[in-house]
Amino acid sequence: MILPAVFMDESKLARVRVHLENGSLVLFESGGAFLNPEEFNFHRRLMRSVFGLRLHAPVPLWDSADSFKQSPYVDYQWPLVTKVRDFSRMIPVECERGETIAWFQKTPVAVRLRIGKGTLVFLGSPLGPHLLAGDREAGRWLLAFRSS
Repeated sequence: MILPAVFMDESKLARVRVHLENGSLVLFESGGAFLNPEEFNFHRRLMRSVFGLRLHAPVPLWDSADSFKQSPYVDYQWPLVTKVRDFSRMIPVECERGETIAWFQKTPVAVRLRIGKGTLVFLGSPLGPHLLAGDREAGRWLLAFRSS
């Protein structure tokens, strides 16, 4: 199951959790970095209560004086080792029970977590726009994910 740019209410997240507990592999690409602060805080609370993920405030990679002034790459370690450029925003994520699978510099931005019989892969850095643009590394990552 692939959920792109996701922002869901509690009942929909509960249904995703049921799928996970029954053995689904779910790719959850968070849309939280593009929400207003009130919506993001709601998203953050739900992700913590439903999946045990701790989301930190979104970090713009290019938009402000505080943003990084370099070509930002996310370093993926699973399902294959690759770098995918990100020009937008990222959500740092932590999970005590999960495994970090991608970093931006030293900041974790993606985790893999067993839930019941299934696996949740949470991306705090958008991959979808890169896929739509034909980014080769993003495409290779998605193919490896689908084969995992």
